[in-house]
Amino acid sequence: MQKLLQDVERIESLNSFARVARLSDSILKEIESKLIDLQKRMITLLKLRQRVIKKVHEVASSIERPLERRITYSILGSSEAVDVESLSEEFGVREREVKEALSSLEKRLDIRFQKI
Repeated sequence: MQKLLQDVERIESLNSFARVARLSDSILKEIESKLIDLQKRMITLLKLRQRVIKKVHEVASSIERPLERRITYSILGSSEAVDVESLSEEFGVREREVKEALSSLEKRLDIRFQKI
């Protein structure tokens, strides 16, 4: 990527149409190739994400309490600490209920949520 950036900067400094035209072709082809590769990687990642979400949905459907299930979906994939107040507002329930649901999920899933 650094070389590509340097090539673009070099072409930006040129004033000769012939030199710009000659150099720009290879730069544009390289950019297009990188964009195609990026699109393929993105499609692969989206497919993998969909598979994980499908499996989580299968497993989460076994959670009987609706609030626990909603919390599970809400915090899924988040690297941030669980914000009890925000979840309370999001679901229209008391903070105490969110804390109880989180506690139940922690016991059931044998994990610890980092709470704020």
